[in-house]
Amino acid sequence: MSFDCPVTTPNGFVPPDTITSPRLDEFTWHGSERLFTPFNADGSYFLRKTVFWSSDFPGGGVEERPAVDITWRRIDIDADPITNDGDATNASTAEDGWFMIAGIDPDEPGCWQVDAEYKGAELSYVYEIEGA
Repeated sequence: MSFDCPVTTPNGFVPPDTITSPRLDEFTWHGSERLFTPFNADGSYFLRKTVFWSSDFPGGGVEERPAVDITWRRIDIDADPITNDGDATNASTAEDGWFMIAGIDPDEPGCWQVDAEYKGAELSYVYEIEGA
């Protein structure tokens, strides 16, 4: 039996002017002002550290360990979810401004649903890693 993974198409969100990053145009964004994440410019997902931006995030100087809860869940098979237990950190670069790092995407082949929450804002998306 095959599984047709319902991969997320980014919702076209445009980050607010309060997010200072000269690279905002290099990505397609998914989410809302309160919690969003990048996809490739063509809308495809890329494996990476699981990163988020938020208009509610005051930066690492104020909030060193943001409470970002994230769960990675295989939806093509019955498997235990992976969580970060709310453990996130902050980062800042000249190219990206302040953002939050909430873990590293699992790289096991399959269909993955990511559910994130930060200060009451929720974000979900699905990506697929093709197997051998």
